[in-house]
Amino acid sequence: MSSDNFQDVHQFDGKIEMPVFPNTHTVEQKLEQIKILLPKLTNTNAMLIMQLIIKALIDQTNDNYDNINNIDASDILANILDKPYDEMLDIIQEQLEDIWLLGQCPQGRTTRFMQIYNSLE
Repeated sequence: MSSDNFQDVHQFDGKIEMPVFPNTHTVEQKLEQIKILLPKLTNTNAMLIMQLIIKALIDQTNDNYDNINNIDASDILANILDKPYDEMLDIIQEQLEDIWLLGQCPQGRTTRFMQIYNSLE
């Protein structure tokens, strides 16, 4: 599929209703969840974006924070990983690859993670 067919995630800036998540997670809890997810990933780009997410968590930067939608992508990811997600692993990997290839910015992360989260509801 050509990347010309993909939409710019910034068209959704400030337009996606972000939920109040049932669980809040510490950095340590998020890292533990990611540690469980990583061996399940087979896509190199998916693993690369997860490394950036991990780095932002460890370094405590705002690289995961979407200031337009006022939410941290790692909070969405943590709530995804709270759910039984193994059946969705292909979709998770596809979205992670899209983040790597098409939108590593916080808005790209939050928009794509919200798509996953909403599909698990």
